[in-house]
Amino acid sequence: MSNETNAILNQVIVLLNRSLAAYLADAVPWMGRAGAEVGESLTAMVKDQQQSADRLAEFVLDNGGDVAAGEFPMSFTALHDLSIEFCLKKLLQTQQEAVQYLQQAVAALERAPLAKALVEETLGSARGHLETLNELLAAVH
Repeated sequence: MSNETNAILNQVIVLLNRSLAAYLADAVPWMGRAGAEVGESLTAMVKDQQQSADRLAEFVLDNGGDVAAGEFPMSFTALHDLSIEFCLKKLLQTQQEAVQYLQQAVAALERAPLAKALVEETLGSARGHLETLNELLAAVH
């Protein structure tokens, strides 16, 4: 596997492992009356992201690469005291950005079909999460 492919996959792994959803799963915001449904959806989203990241990491390691850990953005630390309604808007924004990045990653992996297929699968999941977040945001308003 090329260094470029490894770098792209590592960026996707960090995107998944250090997502806002993953951060909020540990630093739970104030949930209010929407808490149960939002909490369940957030947990499912994080679990799915982790499974995708694990598959990508396994692929990187199987092909002789190293896996990057990454860090949560410092801007996330300001969100844990806010309501879930506010955080949902931010989650929606970061998920839209993730979908855009994954689309670019798929295009960049044209010469690495196995890696491309893994990222396409991740992109499909990310689009599903985006739809779920839109539904949750509509439900809490």
